[in-house]
Amino acid sequence: MSAERSPVMPPWTKDDTVDYLNANPLPADFTWRGKTVVPYYRIHGGFGKWLRETPNHRGLFQVIHELLARIDPLPSAEALALRLYEEHPLAKPDIPPHHGHEDS
Repeated sequence: MSAERSPVMPPWTKDDTVDYLNANPLPADFTWRGKTVVPYYRIHGGFGKWLRETPNHRGLFQVIHELLARIDPLPSAEALALRLYEEHPLAKPDIPPHHGHEDS
């Protein structure tokens, strides 16, 4: 479980978030607004830079930035994805409807 970031630590910047995401890209199956968050082309500058600049996943970089700015220690990419799924409605994975047979 992550604790709140200490007030004596330097402020967390968007460049810090880019660096974190470059080193810890989200899992390949992570979804935002029903779309998988992966670049479909070769990226330059890393995953964090791509996520900050791409128009395809609006708002996700800011949500991640605000989350990372308030927690310490920083989570793994998998733990971050899980926390986003738990806390943010736009990060909910698409769950197919159950097609089981009902008893008569």
